[in-house]
Amino acid sequence: MTRRGTPTIGTTLVVSALFIAAGLPCCGVCAAANGEKVTPAPEALSSAPTRVPPPPPPSKVPPEKAPRIEVEGTTFDFGEMYQMEEVTHEFTFTNRGKGTLTIRNVTATCGCTAATPSKREFAPGEHGTIKVTFHSKRFRDRVTKHVYVDTNDPVTPRTVLTVTGVIKVEVEVKPSSIYIGRLEVGEVVNRTLIITPVAVKKFKVLWVKTNHPALTARVESMRKKPGAYRL
Repeated sequence: MTRRGTPTIGTTLVVSALFIAAGLPCCGVCAAANGEKVTPAPEALSSAPTRVPPPPPPSKVPPEKAPRIEVEGTTFDFGEMYQMEEVTHEFTFTNRGKGTLTIRNVTATCGCTAATPSKREFAPGEHGTIKVTFHSKRFRDRVTKHVYVDTNDPVTPRTVLTVTGVIKVEVEVKPSSIYIGRLEVGEVVNRTLIITPVAVKKFKVLWVKTNHPALTARVESMRKKPGAYRL
């Protein structure tokens, strides 16, 4: 197992707004921590559909030449990790059959997960791996993702690999988004965000800036809620 990314103690707020009356661009309000994106390898056989793919067609390989996939553990529990981190695990398998095992397709059910086989064909007795990388993005709490491996094994044409674990939240922002709505020209409105430490004991807001002169932001610590900030 390998893991990328390090917990970011604190958060960066990128603030923008929607002003319909003034004819300014439409955007939103969000909070994000630094982290790397998962980029599937070019040779990956998987896209990232949002639903379970249709079952593979039955194999027409005769029994005397049939391959047989045997996976050494179909579930990987990465334990705990923070948001915006990624973890990689290699599932190992062996062709226990009498014929060549062919990996027809490898499909992940979420764009947060990428899966790549070590190659496409495996001779009898040969070992192989499915490299799976999961990115925690903005998930939280217990998360479970699946990868579907379709082969020409007539007994087990589809093998389901599972990645699971708990995503910890360092800093919580409530509400997670703000909609300002329709305004009259010259009208002024105020909205508030509460930033609270969760998995860290304390953090510090270093700076706040806006992307338009019509929008201003001010941050202050909360006396009644130590460690928290009001934006």
